[in-house]
Amino acid sequence: MQHEGWCMGAEEFRILVENSPDAIVRYDRQCRRLYVNPVVERIAGKPAALLIGKTPGEAFVGSPEIGAQILAAVAQVFNQVAAQEIEISWMAQDGGMCYSQARFVPEYGPAGEVKSVLGITRDITTLRKTEAQLLQTHKLECIATQARGVAHGFNNILAVIGGYSELLRFSIDADDKRYSYVREISASVERGAELTRSLLASNSKREPHMQVDDLNRVVADQSGPHL
Repeated sequence: MQHEGWCMGAEEFRILVENSPDAIVRYDRQCRRLYVNPVVERIAGKPAALLIGKTPGEAFVGSPEIGAQILAAVAQVFNQVAAQEIEISWMAQDGGMCYSQARFVPEYGPAGEVKSVLGITRDITTLRKTEAQLLQTHKLECIATQARGVAHGFNNILAVIGGYSELLRFSIDADDKRYSYVREISASVERGAELTRSLLASNSKREPHMQVDDLNRVVADQSGPHL
């Protein structure tokens, strides 16, 4: 009965790992592969016969550096009798980065000793790329917030300059040679205001509406000479 129970367990294990989307490998104490599932064969581009009986250093999957990571993790499981987890990254043929999370767990024998280590590796490339996109989006949002603050502050300064230029224009005769200077100041203020409108509009879903309710109050609130 015990033998039948073990055979049933082994068959269930085979069905499970051979239909798993994860890469699954079993290692002995010398870190030689005792078993690889079809996912490992597909990733390695090699049949199981060329992988079983070899260590990750002898027949690596991905790169020699990844093989060294796996060797170290498996050795730690045997030495510490505790599961180990590592993250693996490598460059794909198309130049993009791939990421996997590998967990190595001890398998015990009848006497309670660690007889082998089972490695389960899951592709987390989509997760890492999504995290990177979210981080980039957050950075862009921070930049947009800062840009809006700068634009509003700049627009306030332009409002004051524009207010003073209007006061000057009213106090100077049209035939005064300084009148053209005042007009140029007013034109520059308008160009600056248009720039801030464009900046605010590009960082907002709605077109901003900038308006000075009381120019005299704005001018009066500014202390010290500006011209």
